[in-house]
Amino acid sequence: MSNEKKEKELTSWWGNYYKVLKNVLKGLSIENITILASGLVYSTLIALIPCLTFLFTFLSSFDALQSFFENLTIWLTNTFGDEASAEILSELVNYSANAMRLGAIGLVSYFYTGILLVNKIYMVINQIYKTRPQNGVVKRYGTFVIFLIVFTVLIAMIFALSSTLMARFEAYVNNTELTMTMAIVVRKIGSLALVWFSFFLFLIAVPNTKVRNSSAAIGATTGLVFISIVNFAFSFLVSKLVSYWTIYGTLASIFFVLLYLYIFWYILIAITEIAYIHQFKPDGNTISGLSQSPAKTIAEAINLLLMICDRYQKGEGVTSIKDISRTLRIPISRIMKYLRELDEAGFIIASNNQYTSFVPGRPLGSISVRDVIHLLYGVDEVNSDSIENVGDSIAIELYQKGEKGFTFLTMEKLLERI
Repeated sequence: MSNEKKEKELTSWWGNYYKVLKNVLKGLSIENITILASGLVYSTLIALIPCLTFLFTFLSSFDALQSFFENLTIWLTNTFGDEASAEILSELVNYSANAMRLGAIGLVSYFYTGILLVNKIYMVINQIYKTRPQNGVVKRYGTFVIFLIVFTVLIAMIFALSSTLMARFEAYVNNTELTMTMAIVVRKIGSLALVWFSFFLFLIAVPNTKVRNSSAAIGATTGLVFISIVNFAFSFLVSKLVSYWTIYGTLASIFFVLLYLYIFWYILIAITEIAYIHQFKPDGNTISGLSQSPAKTIAEAINLLLMICDRYQKGEGVTSIKDISRTLRIPISRIMKYLRELDEAGFIIASNNQYTSFVPGRPLGSISVRDVIHLLYGVDEVNSDSIENVGDSIAIELYQKGEKGFTFLTMEKLLERI
């Protein structure tokens, strides 16, 4: 009986995980993840050299720079191959050496570009979670500065400690005549554990809301699997493209670095969506997060739907997310929420695979304003058959008294009044 229970729990877990991934694939299209990942690549390139310069300087004071370079060289070689890794590492060292000569200016540039990168990441992740950023720019940026300092100290301590532990382990291996394969295995397991913990901590700390440990763990585990596959694929791909290096030389390494950064940020945003979906809407029927008032929700969603119907009726074609944002002045995060709900209910349909343009999903005469309000009000969550308290009763009574005036009003008739 115990084995049957465990098997049932495992089946339920995988079934839930499948639902999460199914909703994530749809959510990533609506969130415009390709644009978000591209923006993070740009921010990373701006901040990369100043951040590495400061990191090199800080690691030197902890006597951990050699360990950092060893691990960085191993990772670059395993991912990009010998030729590309040598070129990338050489360029990083040269640029960092030039930046070190700037002194105080280099330090200021580190904090400035580092803060811009962290702020960009912070804004993107909270867009996924549908939460508002922390109030107060000064307070938020002050938190980012503290984070950058603590993060740099932790990195220095990790590499300093890993250098000492690896030296002792290798001495132990030599003394007991064990194979050096054990040292490689330990290093590999340690690096995987560090990646998983980094993903987990990222998913817990960055969103401006409480994230469950189980959701963050599932996202971190998925991220570890994907990033391992990407590293293996890159090492295989680079080894096969010898002619590419012959033609483009150093530019080839730049291309692969940009591609890798893009995939990395894509994965990071994807696992954030996984953690969000798993915690707040594993069944795909509800959207949780910080929201505005019900009146504003209904007003914005009706205006959005009306705009899509109006453009379609006039023969002006599809309505894009940019058109909606520019005309209605609604934040992208809320536009995404409305579009997702209206699309799942069948009121609109996407006209492309990226879920960036929409047309009505039904004839305008059959899109009832009453049905739209029913969807937005969330009556299915509190219906007359499941009233358990006074609050449920008031919510139902408010809806029933208010919706009577929209019984025969459709989008087609509403457009005629305008």
